[in-house]
Amino acid sequence: MSMRFFVAFAAAPLVVFIANHRARAVDLVPAPEGGPVITELKLVSNKYELRDAATGRLLMQQRNAVPLATVVDARVTYSIQINPQPSGYDMVVTYTNPTSETLPAGAMYAGMFTLGPRIEYLDVRHTSVWREAEFSTFVGKGYSYPDDLFSPVFVMRSDEYAIGVSMRYPVVERNHDVRVMTMNPSGSNSGEQGPGWATGFRVSNPVNVHPSQALKHPAFIPPHSSRTFVLSLRVTRDREDWMRTLLPYYRYFRAMYGGVSYQRSTRPILPFGIADAYYQEAGNLDGYGDPATRRPDVFGWGPWTDRIIDIEGYSSVMLWASSGLYFFNPQFNYPFKVASRWEEKPLLSTAFDPAIGLPRVKDSGKTLGIWWGRSLDISPDWDPDHMIPIDPSNPAHVAIAERELAGFVRAGVELVGLDACNPAVTGIQNAYTWIARIRHRYPSITFLAEPSPCDVLSTLVGGVLPGWSLDGLPKTIDDCYPFRTPHYLADFLLPGHETVMSFRYNYHKDFFGVVPTDADVDRDVRWFAQLGFVPMVWRHVGTVGDVRASETWRWTVPASLRRELDAIDAQIKAGETAANESADPSARDLSPPLVGSKINK
Repeated sequence: MSMRFFVAFAAAPLVVFIANHRARAVDLVPAPEGGPVITELKLVSNKYELRDAATGRLLMQQRNAVPLATVVDARVTYSIQINPQPSGYDMVVTYTNPTSETLPAGAMYAGMFTLGPRIEYLDVRHTSVWREAEFSTFVGKGYSYPDDLFSPVFVMRSDEYAIGVSMRYPVVERNHDVRVMTMNPSGSNSGEQGPGWATGFRVSNPVNVHPSQALKHPAFIPPHSSRTFVLSLRVTRDREDWMRTLLPYYRYFRAMYGGVSYQRSTRPILPFGIADAYYQEAGNLDGYGDPATRRPDVFGWGPWTDRIIDIEGYSSVMLWASSGLYFFNPQFNYPFKVASRWEEKPLLSTAFDPAIGLPRVKDSGKTLGIWWGRSLDISPDWDPDHMIPIDPSNPAHVAIAERELAGFVRAGVELVGLDACNPAVTGIQNAYTWIARIRHRYPSITFLAEPSPCDVLSTLVGGVLPGWSLDGLPKTIDDCYPFRTPHYLADFLLPGHETVMSFRYNYHKDFFGVVPTDADVDRDVRWFAQLGFVPMVWRHVGTVGDVRASETWRWTVPASLRRELDAIDAQIKAGETAANESADPSARDLSPPLVGSKINK
């Protein structure tokens, strides 16, 4: 039976076992929309043109440079249906596999968009940043969802218009990726308004695809089956009103997966590295730092516990590499084995001692966080030569992972950072199911996933943004801050989201010889919070106890649009309630809520 996977809306309980969810009827193809007529779609010489309905200006023209759809295997057929909407259109592509073999699907394209040689496009890797592009110098780009991109969307704008294209497909149910590509083809791309821009959505790997461009989890069509995808294109005449172009995706996403289902924290987190490769040597292969005063395998956890309790200005701390580091296989750091590693050595086991160990942190009123390495991989051994992607349906995998989590609870841990929590490791279905499971099993723990999870996973957990991730070498100190705006897309899709800005000052020193002052750090912490991020800055200053991450969605999403989004949510909620009440009682979703979990109201 085909089942949909979803999280209830924030005001409703989060169901316990994802695999037992009842199917919900969420329309893949958008219904006809109302509202003012912005665009006019015509078929001219068997090619589509989209124009401004008021001025006749060409906005999109189907040109030979980009097909509407392609297949990887010629035995797969496809059909295309284009449904006009008042402000754009929906392109419905259905791939059909008539054979008795499992076959790949293909790719879909939208364009050419004739907005001129200079545009801005929204980069939605991890967060949302506007990038400038000039046709003659732009190099095509492609990134994968749900691995790299927050959502499967593409938005571009000129001085006059904003155009958004989004893909609708049940990502958790189908368990495959999509590569979203931005292009400026040079061949067969001339005509009215000059050359145009295009975007592609590839769901399968073509023959001889370069490894750097290959999807980790491509789409396959079972024998004698079909798969349908929808590209929704919308236009606004106000470049600042670009979020409106993603309303089709908002409606589908919220109906499928809902909003955030956790209580957002807003206070800064102070990270500590307990071990570092710098200290790894004979007699200290684990690389524990502070060897003369706080090395936990020599002095126990008492000195570190005292240090944490005495910290000023922070109510939460996050300990990285608290079990030490792998020495022989550093490619698998940070270690997956944490609490179980503490159990293996007498002095490390003081982590569980309520008199001298880590439980005292919780007793002091502070929140203790632990960074859990390689959180979607498992290993029963220390310093392993391989890792195994976790399978939530495998009892042996679950037992190994839950040993760590049970140990965290014993040590009074209330915050766990999920290292390398990327769906590429194990597939979005396993990642989603696993995170939902551990949230249910360990309601006293708040989880944060790194690197900043996609929209679907962000309904379950907050994210950690690697704030030092640069595309190239920094030319100025300002370049050391790659994320300088709020997370617009998360504000739009998931108000109430928690996104942590993890930030280091390595580049300041390495490239510019600058060591920031305490005043500089205080300023940065406050600036990150104003942008809506929970600061996790790798430098202690005691002056930030009053800092709280802003609710940026209150101003990044226009009030009029927020009212529309609230109405959409209410409509979806009412439909769910009516469907559940009218259904056969045996078919209703009666899964219990997460006992003790924190749910936004």
